[in-house]
Parts: sequence; C-alpha cells; structure tokens
Amino acid sequence: MDERDFEHLIVVLGKRLNNDALTPEGESRVQALVDRAMTQDLSNTIVAFCGGVTNGQSLSEAEAMHRRFLELVPLVKQESIGALIIEDESTNTVENIRNLAEKLIDSGLASNNKPLTVTLLSSDYHLKRVFTIQKLLDEQGLLKHLKHCCGEVGLTINLSYETQEHILVPYPHNCLSGQLFVLIDQLTIYRVFLEGQMNNVFTKPIEELISKPYEIAVTALDGINGILDINNKECLLLMEQMPIIRALVDNSANTQSATCVYEYLPLLDTLLTFFNRYVDPEQDQSVKWWK
Repeated sequence: MDERDFEHLIVVLGKRLNNDALTPEGESRVQALVDRAMTQDLSNTIVAFCGGVTNGQSLSEAEAMHRRFLELVPLVKQESIGALIIEDESTNTVENIRNLAEKLIDSGLASNNKPLTVTLLSSDYHLKRVFTIQKLLDEQGLLKHLKHCCGEVGLTINLSYETQEHILVPYPHNCLSGQLFVLIDQLTIYRVFLEGQMNNVFTKPIEELISKPYEIAVTALDGINGILDINNKECLLLMEQMPIIRALVDNSANTQSATCVYEYLPLLDTLLTFFNRYVDPEQDQSVKWWK
C-alpha cells in the first residue's frame, strides 16, 4: 500500500511481561485490538506494537503482543490491515512514540506532508491518568510532548485529548490488590504536579493548579484506607506507610513554600513507585521487581 493511503495509526502500548509471557493485562490489550481488527476496516491503518525488553525478560513487550495477535487473528484479516509494525527498543511511552515516528518515516509508511490520526490503545486506568494530566497540567502532559517528539522527526499527527477517541481497555483485576494498584496509580497525577512545580514549568499560578490534583490524591488515599484489610498480611506494610504517604501529600501542598517540594517529593516518589510494584497483581517474582 502506498504511503498516502494511510490515514490512521493505532499505537498499542505494552505492559511488562512475566517470564517472557503476556500477563492478563497485556493479554487484554491484545484482545481489544483483535476485536477492533475483526469488526472494523483497517485497510488504511497502521497498527504499531510498542514496548521494549524490560528487567529480567529476554522478549520485548511489542514482540510478545505481535505474536499473540497473529495467533488470534485469521490470516485473511491480518492481510487486510494496512501495515503492522513493531517498535521494541523503548522502555516508556515517550520513547515509544519518538522511535515509532522515526520508523514510520524511515520505512516510507508515513510522510512528513500527510498527518496521521493517532489512536492510543492501553488499559483504562493508564489512559485516564494520561488524559487527566494533560487537561489539568498541560506543561507536564505526555500527549503534548508526544506531538512535539513526532514533529521533531518530521511526522505530523492528529492526537485527540478526548478519551472516547481512543481504546480504553478495562483493567482485568478486580481483586483487592488490583483495586489498590489502580488507586495508587491515581496518586501519580499529584506526583506529576509536584515534579512540574519543582521544575518550574507551569505558567499558571500554583495556587490555581494544585486544587484538582490534590483533591484526586486525597480521594485516592481515602479509597485505599477504605479497603485495606487488617487481616490480609499483604496489606500490613502499606497500612504502616499510609500515614507517612498522607503526610507527604498534605505537607507538600503548602503553596507558600516552594522549597517543601524538594523535601517531600523524593520520598513520596520512592514510596509510590515501590507500592505500585508491591501491590501489582501481576508482580513478577522471578526478578528483583523493586529495582
């Protein structure tokens, strides 16, 4: 297919593998793509699988998803898709898009004079967080940065900031650890706000920006406290640290003292990163997941 026929790009974002295999969350993302391929015309669409090789794995996230997709989709449907491409050299979403843009230009699948409409495919909690940050904290927003990265390599994209224009895949874990995982992930929005404040990237007054991220953080903390089970040994460590996390959030919200961000953000960031992995239902016990 000639490059001018491509109008659409679906970017399938990867999830960490476990023993070189897709986890239920990764599998759910592939299944969502399969559903789209089986029900819609993708003849003018490029489908890109993104995700590199992460700690303790020998297979890339992109390759694992691509292989599984080919297993699930009949050959006739595979051949009706405009193009399939793998970007497996990245370890985060920013690298995903920058490397992918370069591959699309270098391969001739896209040109610098014809924009592509981009649809992101990932888990619902992930994309909701991305879009919330973009709307509340524009300078810190990933989507704005993605457009800039693509422009730097000569690829113009149309990327909507509305979630309904993308493919949000339901998170497959409704167990206690799954609920905790999603709630801890929501605290990322406040952490990203603090990072922006520390780096002095915002043009609007901090007093105007802090309200919603702080509200989201408090709601998430209340949600965590509401479901922690004292009889569940996996909850004990988080229960012990919750007062510290709450204090870090509250104390860092002092807009009159910019220096407090330097004091509280490092520890808050460390704790949130640790507990994000600690409560993950898909935690890989075969690697040092805390590193």
